[in-house]
Amino acid sequence: MPHNTNKREQAQEGLVDETLPAQKKSRSTSRNKVKFADTAQGLWEGGSVPLDTQTDSSTAVLFDERLQPKSILKTRSAPFPTAPESTDPDAARSPSPEPTDQLEGEDFDREEADASKKLAADASAAMKKAEMQRLKHDLAATQQELAFVKNNLAVVRDGEKDLKQALRQARSESARSLTDANFADKRTKTAHAEVREAMLVNGKLEDKYRTLEDQLKNSHGQVEELQRELAVVKEENSNFKKMLGTKTANKTADLGGE
Repeated sequence: MPHNTNKREQAQEGLVDETLPAQKKSRSTSRNKVKFADTAQGLWEGGSVPLDTQTDSSTAVLFDERLQPKSILKTRSAPFPTAPESTDPDAARSPSPEPTDQLEGEDFDREEADASKKLAADASAAMKKAEMQRLKHDLAATQQELAFVKNNLAVVRDGEKDLKQALRQARSESARSLTDANFADKRTKTAHAEVREAMLVNGKLEDKYRTLEDQLKNSHGQVEELQRELAVVKEENSNFKKMLGTKTANKTADLGGE
């Protein structure tokens, strides 16, 4: 039954480089690195920690260093052991038992899985630390903003007190002014009534004055008429006296002649 030539036999025959297992491990390591990178990237993109500048530089450096698998994974630096020298070429080509390779591969895969788990745990811890630092930073910013808001609220309350006091003072002055205006309005109405009454009295006085003036004019006319009548009476009296004197003189003369 034909037997497949394994990698160790190929290495002994010079067909394959002896560092091929190391290269395989490097490829496996790189494959695991890509897998972990996908896992870490998924954690970053999943929302646990945003890919921004909220992590400090030390965490970022530590996280970047841990991404390097060379410091954690064990790589085989020496080639696989070769069979002892033998003159029989078939003896030199005798394969090593397959279970040994399987055990070594399983050990390597187990170490690689443990390293991946450790790396994932470290990355998760770093992300939790970064998230905690971000939350602390947000908390500090929120507390600062809250203090600023409280200060502004105190200023607004002081301004509100001053505004209320000014409003009360303005209302008091307005009420006082309204009272004064009402009192002045009453006084104005009273003055208007007094003026109207005085005007009525003045009108009555003017009417009475006109009546008296008319009566005076009539009196003047009557006086003049009486004066004319008096002059006529005086003239008649004078004429009567003259006539009486003449008659008396004539009668006396008549009596003396007898």
